[in-house]
Amino acid sequence: MDLVQPNEVGSSASIRISVGKDRQLVQLVATPIGPDLLVYLSGGTAPHIGAVAVGIPYPSLSGQGVSASVSLHSLVGHKDDVLAQWAADKIARSLNRTVVVTAGIHIDNAQPAEVQVLVQASKEIVDEFLNKEGPSFQSEESTHGS
Repeated sequence: MDLVQPNEVGSSASIRISVGKDRQLVQLVATPIGPDLLVYLSGGTAPHIGAVAVGIPYPSLSGQGVSASVSLHSLVGHKDDVLAQWAADKIARSLNRTVVVTAGIHIDNAQPAEVQVLVQASKEIVDEFLNKEGPSFQSEESTHGS
C-alpha cells in the first residue's frame, strides 16, 4: 500500500492511498470539504462513478457510540453500490463526519476471483485510511445539520 502525502487542493488537504497494480489497482482519495468529507474509491481498468453514497452520523439510539444513516444512488447497470454503501457507513461512523463516497471500479471481462480481489482491496484501503489518517479527519460532534 502506498500512502501519498497530502496535496493542497484549494484550502483542504487531500489524502491519496493506493493498493495493487495494473488491473487490480484500487485508489482512495479523501478530501475534506468544510466539516464534511468527500471520498472517491476507484480502480481497475476503467475507473468511473458507478454509485454515490452519503453517510450521515448520529448518536446511536442505544446511547453507545455513533450510528449512520446512508442514502445511496447507483447508476443503472453498475454494481458499485454495495461498496459505496459499506464505505459511507463505516467512514461516517468511524469519523463521526458526514461523508460522500463515490465508487467506481471496473475490469473488462473480470473473473470472479478478480472481483473478490478488488472488493477485498477496497475494504483494506478504507481500513488503511481510517487507521492511518482517520484521527486527523475525526470530528468530535456530528456535522449533520451544520
